[in-house]
Amino acid sequence: MQFPALTVMVWLRHDLGYRMVSPARIVPVTGFLFVISVMASNGNPDDRLWGLLIFALLTLALGIYQRMRGWFELGRKVKRHSYDLGTSLFNKFRWIPEFLRRERRLERFIDPLVSMLIGFAVLPLSHALGMWLVFSGFCLRAYEFSVLMRDRNLSSDILDGMIRSEQQNETVEEFEATSAWHRQKNSDGIPTGLSDDIESQVTISVKQRKIKTNKNKNTIDI
Repeated sequence: MQFPALTVMVWLRHDLGYRMVSPARIVPVTGFLFVISVMASNGNPDDRLWGLLIFALLTLALGIYQRMRGWFELGRKVKRHSYDLGTSLFNKFRWIPEFLRRERRLERFIDPLVSMLIGFAVLPLSHALGMWLVFSGFCLRAYEFSVLMRDRNLSSDILDGMIRSEQQNETVEEFEATSAWHRQKNSDGIPTGLSDDIESQVTISVKQRKIKTNKNKNTIDI
């Protein structure tokens, strides 16, 4: 869905993310349109595939332009998602209701509708181009919906994680309130000395060595 949708997104949104308009995305779809417009032509002037050919070349040029602008933004350290879907051109019009500006309603509903309406309008001029714009409008609507569902699921996962964390904290607090294990006296710092049993053994060993040394001295004196 995203590849046909991208052909109208570069026209309706001039701030797509850097990786959104990568050559791996824009070149295959425009190349496909170019091949279709050239190979499908059988010399019949009623086909009017020239419209699809011009659209493919201009779409490729717009994609390269946005790619270069994204490269310059990276150089200026502009903070923006590399897969940003962009903002609709209609968002700059002041007469657009605020309701449509929220939650990307312009991008999710108006942009696909405009693409389909333009497609129906150019059908008499170029049947191939008109049908492609209508198809791309449907793909754009479906792609925006899939992205919306993905983001909602991600937000729900984050919220579920926070709720689980709170539940775990409540469980720990209840366990601490009914258990005495945490009331045991904790030693301050890290012990660096010897334990009592080891220290007594060391003391006895040292005393035995002193006794043996004294005996040896007495023997030598005698």
